Amino acid sequence: VEQADRDGGQEEQAHKLENADKRSRDLFADLDGRIKELASRPVAQSPDAVRLQVSQSLVTPAPPPTPIDSEAEARAYEAAQSLVKGGKYKEAVTALQAFLKQYPNGALAANALYWTGFSHVGLSDFKSASVSYQRLLKDFPASPKAPDTMLSLARAQVQMNETDLARATLEQLIAKHSQSKAAESGKKLLATLK
Repeated sequence: VEQADRDGGQEEQAHKLENADKRSRDLFADLDGRIKELASRPVAQSPDAVRLQVSQSLVTPAPPPTPIDSEAEARAYEAAQSLVKGGKYKEAVTALQAFLKQYPNGALAANALYWTGFSHVGLSDFKSASVSYQRLLKDFPASPKAPDTMLSLARAQVQMNETDLARATLEQLIAKHSQSKAAESGKKLLATLK
């Protein structure tokens, strides 16, 4: 009876996590669309901007940086994102990794890392998901995706039976992003881990 109760509790927790992931997926799809739109807009220069001229004798001429085509970046991201939305996680991981190789510091790189982790979770590859989430938190700590990434990281850690790490991640989430919806969900998940 005790084992059946435990199994039922695990199924209920898995169901709750699945529902939360679906809600997160829907919210992030909307957010990703908005970010994609913003990333494709040209940045206007302020007419009041102060421009400093550096003497050419002080610097060695460097080749001009290759401009990033924000439209191409947005198209590549959208193509990879559509694979995630379609549940084609293996293909999504490949597409997102190619995207990150081409646009490692692009406007959508943090989003691509998040969805790479999400796709790994869809493939039950929690270790790879954890790596993607940790990379996002390290490389893009100020990203709007950070709170949800921390929650997803904790969930992956729970799946890998790394309860102590999950607790620490959730406590950090609650401390750093106390007003976020992710922190609210994190508190509920933390309560189940004690």
